[in-house]
Amino acid sequence: MSAHLQTMASLGRRLRGPQAPHRARELVRALLADQPEDVVEVAVLLTSELVANAVTHAQGTAQVRMSASARSGRLRVYVADDDRALPILKHPSLEGDSGRGIEIVDHLASRWGVECSASEDGKSVWFELRLPSGSASDGSHRSGRGADHRPPHRRAG
Repeated sequence: MSAHLQTMASLGRRLRGPQAPHRARELVRALLADQPEDVVEVAVLLTSELVANAVTHAQGTAQVRMSASARSGRLRVYVADDDRALPILKHPSLEGDSGRGIEIVDHLASRWGVECSASEDGKSVWFELRLPSGSASDGSHRSGRGADHRPPHRRAG
């Protein structure tokens, strides 16, 4: 694992507008260039989904941060926005053209969740992926049931 993944990395300025997911994909791909392609592709996809959600639903900007630890063998990516509304895990119909982002994150991430700051507006939605060189055997599972997870709201019906 490269040295730049062993500490928190901020992926630049706040991203905004329809090009934000594309820019986030480029940045994540560059930062993870020394990781296996399957890890890179999943990280790129999930980051893109969370950034798209942030700029669409928060109607503003997104900021991406990433951390990885050789000790835990995990990559964690955070996407922050200025909206305190929690993401909703939906199960859209096959005919629907949106609403699948969090479902994709839920399916592909080892864990995911939301962190809200009491002192600031907004939230960070994060996901974790296991890195192949890590020895993460803590029994974590999908849907982010870790201590820092706040479960997403679910829509009825």
